[in-house]
Amino acid sequence: MRLSGKYKLSDFRKSFVLSRTFILLIMAIVFSAVLILVWYNFMNRHYHNRAIINELTQKAQVVGRETALYENGTISADAFNHFLRTAPDLLQTGIAMDMNKDVTWSTPRRPSNAKWSPEDLSLLNNHIGAFVDSIQAKQKVIFTTKLGKENNGDTVICVGVPILSITKDDRPEEVLGGIYAFRSMDDYQTSSSPIIISFLASFLLTLSMMAFPAYYYITLIVRPLLQIRDVAKGISDGDLSKRAEINSQAEFGELATSINQMADHLQLNIADLEAESNRLQQILNGLNEGIIAYTAKLHLAHLNPVFREYFSECQNLELGSSINDLPVEDIREAINEAVATGTTQYITISVGELLLFGQLLLLHSADKTFQGVVGLFRDVTKEQQLEQTRRDYVSNVSHELKTPLTAIRCMVEPIIDGLIKDPDRLQRYYHIIYDEVLRMARLIDDMLELSRLQSGKAVIELEPCQLQTLLENLYAKFSSVAKEKQINFALELPNCNLPLAYVNPDRIEQIIYVFLDNASKFTPPGGDIILRAALKDDRIIIVVQDTGKGIAAEDKAHVFERFYKADKSHGSIGTGLGLSIVKEITEKTGEKVWVESELGHGAAFYISVAVYNNQDACPIDKPLSGSGGAANKIGADLSSHTSSDEANNAE
Repeated sequence: MRLSGKYKLSDFRKSFVLSRTFILLIMAIVFSAVLILVWYNFMNRHYHNRAIINELTQKAQVVGRETALYENGTISADAFNHFLRTAPDLLQTGIAMDMNKDVTWSTPRRPSNAKWSPEDLSLLNNHIGAFVDSIQAKQKVIFTTKLGKENNGDTVICVGVPILSITKDDRPEEVLGGIYAFRSMDDYQTSSSPIIISFLASFLLTLSMMAFPAYYYITLIVRPLLQIRDVAKGISDGDLSKRAEINSQAEFGELATSINQMADHLQLNIADLEAESNRLQQILNGLNEGIIAYTAKLHLAHLNPVFREYFSECQNLELGSSINDLPVEDIREAINEAVATGTTQYITISVGELLLFGQLLLLHSADKTFQGVVGLFRDVTKEQQLEQTRRDYVSNVSHELKTPLTAIRCMVEPIIDGLIKDPDRLQRYYHIIYDEVLRMARLIDDMLELSRLQSGKAVIELEPCQLQTLLENLYAKFSSVAKEKQINFALELPNCNLPLAYVNPDRIEQIIYVFLDNASKFTPPGGDIILRAALKDDRIIIVVQDTGKGIAAEDKAHVFERFYKADKSHGSIGTGLGLSIVKEITEKTGEKVWVESELGHGAAFYISVAVYNNQDACPIDKPLSGSGGAANKIGADLSSHTSSDEANNAE
């Protein structure tokens, strides 16, 4: 289908090329006129100012010479005063005489100068005072200023020359003062305005005469472009049947021919390209990996959102950019290595907390021609973490089992060899073997308990529980342990009974006992352990606080991990699983557990449990972290039998 060469006037009005070309032509004419006007105004003002300066200099010198003659006594005072009165009108110039900082003003009687107020003359006087040193140095002074602000300002130019004495011998001339001649620049504005107006009128007339011919000529250029535009638009809309009409063999004719040929080729190949594009898009959409692809010339061809998410520095990477623009150095080097060696490259990259595994594949055509390279990146963070967890678990279990087994072996071998004859010493060896066996049994029990919790096999049922009674029983049970270790142990509760808690009694007792057991291990003799409970909002907060050696800041985030020990030596007392079991229990029951500690200042382990049915309860009579004066406190100094108040004050 050939397009007609006829277009309506509205089509030309909508043409971008036509409107922009016409506007550009008008702007060029306007810019040329403005440039000529500015240049004329600048040059005219420049030469006009130079002429005024030369004129004012000559007039100032005339007045200065007359003043010097008067000072020399050559002319009389009456003649000099008459000269000063008539000189401004004869010279058409304002005169200011500065004799030892005594300034005398004389201005021509012109309407243009009548607007200069005493304030304006005072301003000129200040300028004159600023150039006294220059006049004394026999230098000419030139300056401009604005006067007559009530009339939008009047630019005044002033020229000052020194008054030199006239001597009859060879003595050097002396500076008697200064003569300043000044004149308004209104004369220049008055003389140049008619010329500027005439120029603008001529410009507007020329512009109006050239507008229509310029517009018509531009339409002749735009018409074939409109045809080519319509063909290209039809191709972009999927209509490959449109063809441009070729009426010229010039550049536009060649362009139309090329457009028609392109449409022919596109019509033949578009179906194959669409099918190939659909297949490729389906493949890419089905992948969860980050994908980056480069052409044979190593220009970026594709970058999917997953890759941009993995590597935030590639967010602004544009298609078509070179491989050198890729900000990830490891990937850039791996791609270059794959292209150089012709082999698939594998790479592992750490990005923040993610661990990515990448595979860089070379693409070849059917004739083995290199077409590009594709990189696929997969997140293997969880897989690596699971593998690391498995290795750590095996290593820790092996270490924890090896320690008691080594101790038992060291005790059994001397007994088997008959080296131990002393019954007391033999009995001590038996006790050590027994303790190590119990240690292995505790480790195995803890591991089984933790495994049941993590696998979900352990069922934890919640029920209403009188927490106050449970805490008092725990206090009674643990008091003997604290007394044996010479540790001050105290229980702090509110004035009234705590409300019922919705917990599993056995599990909450297990958690608190783990806290107390850890506190007793790391609190030295004479130290304090406080078991405290209070109500906060709709939760009961239980805390076990000690005055032991505390926990370093870098260790607090890991205390609830399996086999984690703050001293890193694996030689401390315990299996390293107690707090891990606590964490698992609280996650299963929906409770919260945390620790607050500073190295060298003890530690406080907290657990928050829910109140049963949100029942009303007594208010807190003191902050939970306070250190003295609980209303109902049961305490004893187990090493020196002090009272509960003394134990509380010791903390």
